[in-house]
Amino acid sequence: MTLHVNNIRWTRGGNPILDGISFAPEPGETIGLIGPNGSGKSSLLRILAGIVAPDSGDVLLDGKNLRTQRRRSIARRVAMVDQHSDTDVDITVRDVVRL
Repeated sequence: MTLHVNNIRWTRGGNPILDGISFAPEPGETIGLIGPNGSGKSSLLRILAGIVAPDSGDVLLDGKNLRTQRRRSIARRVAMVDQHSDTDVDITVRDVVRL
């Protein structure tokens, strides 16, 4: 799976949250998102998961723009587990990711 993020911009209430975000990790490469509260980390992840669309810029998954993909198609390939997700069963983070 390849991921290319090109010049992402996203605003909320007229305020820029993400501006000019671009990266293209190599296969197998691990990337960390580090920043203070409110810096846009979760917003970027929601864009990468196809949950919200950027105001401008492109996210390409295997060369296909997420804007042109159906949500179901994206969900088959990309998942996001919120840090405060609550479940009714006692399972580990690893188990949730495996689902």
